[in-house]
Amino acid sequence: MLESVGAALEEVDTPRKIQQSFDAIVKWLNENNKTVFFFIDDLDRSTGEQIFDLLSELKVYVSHPRIVVVLAYDQEYILNALKTSLPSGIDANKYLEKIVTIQRVLPRATKSHLQSIASAVLRSSLGIEVRDSELIGDHASELAFLNPRRLKRLLLTFVGSLPRNWKKNGEK
Repeated sequence: MLESVGAALEEVDTPRKIQQSFDAIVKWLNENNKTVFFFIDDLDRSTGEQIFDLLSELKVYVSHPRIVVVLAYDQEYILNALKTSLPSGIDANKYLEKIVTIQRVLPRATKSHLQSIASAVLRSSLGIEVRDSELIGDHASELAFLNPRRLKRLLLTFVGSLPRNWKKNGEK
């Protein structure tokens, strides 16, 4: 059956074929007791029209118990973007509530948390002492303006910039 699902996906070029392909995938998921997870990150980097189109399509195609969609976004941005793209008279809050059935607000990372992550990455990547990694991790979290993505980029750039022959803890 998996081959027929793959074949169905190759033939997708019209709305009718999309629906038929989707139905074949759902049938396969049901028959094999499988669930598909879609992770969509950075939705808040899209235009209001793109967000509206995506959410509309999600509502049509993935409102099925064997398909789970996880969206990561800044709610304030999404609501403001939707206000400009929704047909008049439709409330952005109510529209989003109908699409997003379960919502979880993740806490913002604290300086202590980011410092701890940076310290652990530095220790595991470079093998430096705990005290040194904590000191550098503290500075790194500040240089990243307490932004986890910036911290990740900063650490990866730093570790990647070291010479290939750099040794951990003075190893020879």
